[in-house]
Amino acid sequence: MTSFNQMTDLIFCLYFNFYMIFFNQLRSVIALKKGFTDFVFKFVLGAGVIYLMGYLFEGVYVKDFSVAFVVAIVLALLNKFVKPLLKIFTLPINILTFGLFGLIINGIILSICVNIMAPDFQIASFGLSIIVSICISILYAILGLNK
Repeated sequence: MTSFNQMTDLIFCLYFNFYMIFFNQLRSVIALKKGFTDFVFKFVLGAGVIYLMGYLFEGVYVKDFSVAFVVAIVLALLNKFVKPLLKIFTLPINILTFGLFGLIINGIILSICVNIMAPDFQIASFGLSIIVSICISILYAILGLNK
């Protein structure tokens, strides 16, 4: 026969193990939510930056905030997949200009985004596209969105 203390110890151990499993599962769900929330929050801040460019520059047209949100997503995808290819192809020019050709690459990426989002997101000229891309990069760095 087991004593009362052994039974309470067994119940306590089972309860404690259940609690630890539940706590670990809850913590992973919270981390997942936090990760997703941070992910969406970065795009919302990026959309705010892009929407702000429509107010700061006369030649930039952004229809509304939802378009700015989609532009932020398209820019993120272009920066992830197209920009590295452009950097590889333009490596000699980039070396000769000590990296200043990277500004032109940013302008090209923004121009591609303008062509994708044509009626709802427009920039008047390529020069303005370079200036806007510089401002977006600065604001992204200030807000910590380029990590």
